[in-house]
Amino acid sequence: MNRPKLSVLNALGLGYEAVVRALWVLLVPLGLDFFFWLGPHISIHTLFERLIVAMGQTALDPDLQQSWDEVRRFLSEVGNNVNLLSLLATDFIGIRLLPIPTLKAFELPQSSEQELAQVGQANLIVIDSAAQAFVIGSGLLVLGLLVGSLFLTLIADRVRIGEARRSLPRRVVYNWLRLALFAVMLFAFYFFVGVPFMLAVTIASLIHVALGFLVILAGWTVTFWLLVLLSFVVYAIALREDGVLLAIWHSANVVRRNLLSTFGLVLLSNLIVAGTAVIWQSVEVSWLGNVLAIVGNAFVGSGLVAASFLFYQDRYEAWQVLGVSTK
Repeated sequence: MNRPKLSVLNALGLGYEAVVRALWVLLVPLGLDFFFWLGPHISIHTLFERLIVAMGQTALDPDLQQSWDEVRRFLSEVGNNVNLLSLLATDFIGIRLLPIPTLKAFELPQSSEQELAQVGQANLIVIDSAAQAFVIGSGLLVLGLLVGSLFLTLIADRVRIGEARRSLPRRVVYNWLRLALFAVMLFAFYFFVGVPFMLAVTIASLIHVALGFLVILAGWTVTFWLLVLLSFVVYAIALREDGVLLAIWHSANVVRRNLLSTFGLVLLSNLIVAGTAVIWQSVEVSWLGNVLAIVGNAFVGSGLVAASFLFYQDRYEAWQVLGVSTK
């Protein structure tokens, strides 16, 4: 017997209701954003400059030189403004591991330059060693996963049906270890797959530019579907205390059985984030505006995380009920 499923819109509504009932969960993203805004900045722009210089020594076909110069200019802008501390939000140049709603972890260069002038050069820490940047970055990422585990566990407690099996500190630590293992697995996968993939792109491009483009398109398609199937892994870990492999299995099955509604949730969530981002940018012209933007972003993002938890919980239970009824 089929049970009624929670719609995407209902999940969003219930998610924000859950956050309103426990506004203190916003302390985690608020604390991170105020730290990113007012705290020190760790810059690795010298490492980017070395990369740009090395790229400039590469001889290219004149037809490709203009595109290459644009890449170098982009890297220069990013390198001058990236804050290594953004890894505390598991966010680095816009690549995010956990859904922690932060506004100041990584921003457009012009915004970062204004804020850096407000903070002052005294709070700017420059790292010019690749090894040092790797060690510090790894430590910040591990600490960021712990912060993310705390945030996800607190949100999961607001929507979970039934009692948790462990105390809050134990659940935070267990989830942290599993999230760290999941991150390591992702990095390892992309490293071992990425190297031969880049080799394949190079060979295909030498044969014909169009063939190289097709290989890149195929790689992007595979990556997209992989990320979609893994959409609920972190939610499965935090909500059901699943191990990493079991969480991957549960996430893939929930997505596969609810593909259209999953796309709807992802699309609507991204539209909300993009729409509110325009509002936050328009008010970030003063100290008070920055505070309002940080608070608003924390609330909007936390509501979306709670909605994702509720959606996954509902669709997982529907899958289990269907499995029992067919036995």
